Amino acid sequence: MAIVNAQKENTDKVYDDFDVVNNTQKTNLMVRKHYDNFCGGYGNLYKGLKPVRYNDPLEFRLAPLLVKEKTIDGYFKHISHNIRMGKKAIYIVCRDLSDAENNLDKNQFAKLVNELELSSATVRKYRIVGQNIRLQELFYTGKMPVKWTTMYYVTTLSEGDFDKVKTQIKEDTPVKKINDWIGKKGKSLPPNPFVKSATILVNKTKMNVAEYSNLIADFKALVQKNKKVCKIEVNDDAKEIIKKLVEKKNEEKSKKKSQKRKSKKITSKD
Repeated sequence: MAIVNAQKENTDKVYDDFDVVNNTQKTNLMVRKHYDNFCGGYGNLYKGLKPVRYNDPLEFRLAPLLVKEKTIDGYFKHISHNIRMGKKAIYIVCRDLSDAENNLDKNQFAKLVNELELSSATVRKYRIVGQNIRLQELFYTGKMPVKWTTMYYVTTLSEGDFDKVKTQIKEDTPVKKINDWIGKKGKSLPPNPFVKSATILVNKTKMNVAEYSNLIADFKALVQKNKKVCKIEVNDDAKEIIKKLVEKKNEEKSKKKSQKRKSKKITSKD
């Protein structure tokens, strides 16, 4: 397999470490050309770019190119790094959404949320994480847990408990470890006795919000009669999705009616 020889000094380093290697030289040249165009088009954004530091908690960049070391260890190092970067990106989304809410008025923020297609339930979860000062401190020192459950759990700790653990928390710290540090043993949870027995799919194009709410109420009533042997978990985002779809349909209908009225007026004048 041929490795593309970069002409620029800055791309030499990048290709050395990420290694744009594939089955043919043609593919390598194509990737190289795309990369060089990207750098040139954005004012040499990546000029002098240092290699991705796979095990550095302060590293925030993806490793975008192909894996050089074609072994289990090589793929694990590369893939697990990008998984971690994706989880860090979720925190940045939470942080920026919280910042937007603080700096935009209510109508502007509502418009932003609508454009991003985020449900109210998702916004609530992101807000809690994004506005938390503790997580900001851990993030900028490279110690923020990448697991969502641990990240959220940190926001629920008392000031005293957080002070006990903040110097020990790392990216891979689980909730159990935090509880051990603060002396919160707690009772181990019993194994979950429930098993998923069915999945109910709702046709979002065939119902409105009221019909959907009535359907969920019927399901809950049925489960209530058999609460000893079953339970229901409702997807909060579904209602928001149907609501937005109905609003979009209504807007389209309104536009069509308006266009028909205009065409009738033009026809009558003629």
